[in-house]
Amino acid sequence: MKLIELTLENFQGIRGLTLSFGGKSASIYGDNATGKTTVFNAITWLLFDKPGNGAKNFTPKTKGADGDLHNLEHSAEATFLDGGRMITLKKVYHEVYKKQRGSAHEEFSGHTADYYLDGVPVKEKEYAAAVLAMTGGD
Repeated sequence: MKLIELTLENFQGIRGLTLSFGGKSASIYGDNATGKTTVFNAITWLLFDKPGNGAKNFTPKTKGADGDLHNLEHSAEATFLDGGRMITLKKVYHEVYKKQRGSAHEEFSGHTADYYLDGVPVKEKEYAAAVLAMTGGD
């Protein structure tokens, strides 16, 4: 499996970034707090639903000066070459707001993630099966 391209939008501290690896070996260098770990976390979250360091309560949400920024979609998308086949995986994490009956305002009710294979929305189970097939269960 080779990583061709990675695109992040509102993923932790990264507002927008596209890295083209072209399936070649690559290293990411930079000063502290410039996004190296965030890029790694995006890849592991996309594939394994957890950050690279395995921390609990991981969230891809972008933070501002006053805490989480709201009403944003936080996404990671990657194109891989796997056994001669190109496959694009994408996960989108966002807040869910619901309007209670009789209320004039919507209230925050939690988070959800949407899953895509080659641009087509799929259920989490189908997404996980595709990742498992690509990674061999690692």
